[in-house]
Amino acid sequence: MPLTNRNLMDLSKFAMKAKKHIGLVRATEMLHDQQYACNVLVQAALSNDNELINLTKKISIEFDIGIHLINSSESYINSLRVNSASVDHVHASKYFLIKLIDHLYGIKIDGTSYRQAVNELLKNVDIKNRTFCINLARAFYKYWRGETKSSDEIDGEQNLKVKKVEFLKLWKGIDNLFFSDAENWTLILYASSMREIGVPEKDIKTRQKIAKVIAVELRNHVNKYEQNYRNAINNIHHLFSSKEMKAFFLIVSREYYTFWIGNIPKAIMN
Repeated sequence: MPLTNRNLMDLSKFAMKAKKHIGLVRATEMLHDQQYACNVLVQAALSNDNELINLTKKISIEFDIGIHLINSSESYINSLRVNSASVDHVHASKYFLIKLIDHLYGIKIDGTSYRQAVNELLKNVDIKNRTFCINLARAFYKYWRGETKSSDEIDGEQNLKVKKVEFLKLWKGIDNLFFSDAENWTLILYASSMREIGVPEKDIKTRQKIAKVIAVELRNHVNKYEQNYRNAINNIHHLFSSKEMKAFFLIVSREYYTFWIGNIPKAIMN
């Protein structure tokens, strides 16, 4: 790739920034030795400095060096954190992963090549660390092969888990929550409309509970626009676990919408 002034400026900035975290970086050698460049970039990508990590990814893409190895190593370390690995375990994993990746650079992505790279790693580590390295290599293999989820996907799933836990707490305590007069009036009218058409009290109770959850979410959408209501419903719908409750929720959301916008049947008002 032809070098531009921007490429060189980014590389110089990277070398200066990385020095604080991984020691001296020889920018000129990075231009002529891709394996050295890849090793440096992976070390930087596994630092705890977000600015350096972002700059590392930019350099990796600009020079087309180690993109896959950086992404897979980052995903693996993130998975350790997600699974609550100790600080010492994460630190040791980074240390030996960097050494393993030095042997993985430029090889074919297949089982045979991977085993050969692992064997080369094991030749150069103390006997006391070999079991750790073997376990690391086994766990990292699927990330290297691209058979696992990206770090963004992992983060997304973790966020969803947190939201579901919070939603469960809300669901269990919804009947003890405070509602304004305006919210209560709408909820009462909705329940009355269900009784008017002969809905059993047991189902009305569940409908009211769902309507209360919707009312809480609608506090984040003050203006009574149809799109705001849809956004609120979308935010809640995926938090229900069962297909039956998801389907029932959509039914209630359609029923409750009329009351939320104030288009209340006259029979209920009389």
